[in-house]
Amino acid sequence: MGGASRIGAAVKVVGAGGWDRLQRFVAAAEFSTIRVAATALGTRQSVLTTQINRLERDLGGKLLERAERGRSMALTALGAKVAQAVRQASGVRAATTGIREDAP
Repeated sequence: MGGASRIGAAVKVVGAGGWDRLQRFVAAAEFSTIRVAATALGTRQSVLTTQINRLERDLGGKLLERAERGRSMALTALGAKVAQAVRQASGVRAATTGIREDAP
């Protein structure tokens, strides 16, 4: 699966909690390890790992290079593209929510 079609698939992640998993992945990517991310996000490491693994399976590629001794977790090229798409979609969702709330 090519990069562009994987990004398109990110928008189509189906199943219960797909959008939540994408947002959690983006939030987790800001931390040095999955364990630190899980603690900061108020969830268990095993839950966060399972969610990220499911996204990777759904999108057909690795999103994160996991932390190893002396090296922090880092986004892969696919992970960076997915994170950017999710951030953009989050902005659009926030903007359209604001419009609906402002409507008479």
